[in-house]
Amino acid sequence: MIQAVVNYLGNGNPQLFRELKGRLKPRNILLTSALSLLGQFILFMSFQSQLPTRHHAVQNLSHRYCTGTTKYDLPGCLADGFGNVIINWQLWSWDVFTWLNIIVSFGLLAAGSYLLINDLATEQRRDTLNFIRLSPQSPQSILWGKMLGVPALLYVAVVLALPLHLWMGLNAKISVMEIISFDAVVIGASFLYYSAALLFGLVGSWLGGFQPWLGSGTLLGYLTFTKQTFTSNFPANNPVNFFGLLNPYFLMPYFDVEIDKKFSFAIPNFKSFHWFIFSIGESFITTSVFALTVYLISAYFFLESFTALLL
Repeated sequence: MIQAVVNYLGNGNPQLFRELKGRLKPRNILLTSALSLLGQFILFMSFQSQLPTRHHAVQNLSHRYCTGTTKYDLPGCLADGFGNVIINWQLWSWDVFTWLNIIVSFGLLAAGSYLLINDLATEQRRDTLNFIRLSPQSPQSILWGKMLGVPALLYVAVVLALPLHLWMGLNAKISVMEIISFDAVVIGASFLYYSAALLFGLVGSWLGGFQPWLGSGTLLGYLTFTKQTFTSNFPANNPVNFFGLLNPYFLMPYFDVEIDKKFSFAIPNFKSFHWFIFSIGESFITTSVFALTVYLISAYFFLESFTALLL
C-alpha cells in the first residue's frame, strides 16, 4: 500500500516525491507530532486553570465563565446543589477554539511562507534550482511539489490539532458548516500566501539569508497588526474591509449578541459588508465564499508570475 503510494508520487509528481522523501522521516514526524500535542495540551491546561472554583461561588465573586447576573461587567458565580460552581462551558470552549485557530492559522501562514522562501533560497544557493528547471517536469508540477511538500511537517502538526479544533467548536455550539467554512478560508489563505512566498523566493534572492525572515516576518506583522488595529473599531462597510478579508482571523465564527453581548462587540464581523449591490455579509457562508474567491484570483496572478519566471 505504502509502496504503491510512493510509486504513484514518484511517477505523478517527482518534485513532490523528492520533497516528501527528504522531510517525512520517522524522527521528524515523531518530533512534529510531539510538539503539536504538547502545544495543544499547554493551551488546554492554560484555559483549564482559568476556570472559576468553588471559592468564587461561596464568596459570590464575578468571573468571565460564570452564569449569574452580570455585575462589574462580569457575570456572578452560582453554585449547583452540590456546591460546585456552574460554568459557562460554551463561552470557555469558544475561547479555546478561538486561540487555537489564531495560533494554528498564523503559524501555518507565517511558518509555511518562511519554509518556502528559505527552500527556494537554498536551491538557488546550491545551484540545484537550475537543475530542476532543466528537468522534464512542468512548472506546474514543480510549483505544486514545492507548495505541498516543503511545509509537509506543518501539515502533520495541523492535522493533529483538528480533533481539538472540532471538539471545541462543537462544544461552543458552532455549526459544522461554519467550522468547515473557516477551515476552507485558512486553506485558501495558505494557498494565496504560499503562492506569494514562492514568487518572492525567486525575485528576492539578492537579499540572501535575510530573505525568508523578511517575507515571513512581514506577513506575521501584517496579520498581527490588522488583528490588533481592526478588532475594536472594525469598519462595517468600507474599502478597508478588503484588508480584513486577507486575514483569516476576521472570518472566524463568532458569538451572537444574545449569548455574550460585551464579548461579541469585540469580535470583528462582516454583517454589513456589501459588494456593489450584493449583501455579502448576510451570512458567514457567503462571506467565506467571497473571501475564497478573492484568494483564488489573487493566487492565480502570483502563480502565473512564478511559472513565467521559472521557465
